[in-house]
Amino acid sequence: MLDQIKETVFKLYNAEEKKGVFLSGFDDNKRLVVSQGIVTTQQPLRETLSKLYISTIEPLLEQIAYISVDMVTDIVSFPQANEVLKLDPKEYGFVVEDLEDNKTGVILPNTAGVTDAKQVLYDLKKKYSIHGKVAVSGFKTERILISK
Repeated sequence: MLDQIKETVFKLYNAEEKKGVFLSGFDDNKRLVVSQGIVTTQQPLRETLSKLYISTIEPLLEQIAYISVDMVTDIVSFPQANEVLKLDPKEYGFVVEDLEDNKTGVILPNTAGVTDAKQVLYDLKKKYSIHGKVAVSGFKTERILISK
């Protein structure tokens, strides 16, 4: 399966490129089984894909019917956190980073049930116990679906 993912992705992206990517596994009923990724990295895409697959997808492969590969294509940072509220969560994912505790929360673009940027930021802060000063950014992805 990893070879199939790499073959598909490397037709569109350079294997040596340092690019953020998310892997998500879904079951036959289109329910999310697992999702993990990174917005930015200093590692080549070939290494990032391998590490994410081995740690995230491979242990749950029997439960997974298809995999979504979300390639990070654009990152937008905001000096004022409330500026991010202008972004549409159907088009942008969000990263909230606690500048004091070094915790980070991330949600992908077009996540089911997500309709409001303000609610996304609140939920990320709550879920990952992020308090105090934060850095907020938005990012776009290009989705590639791969069936088993």
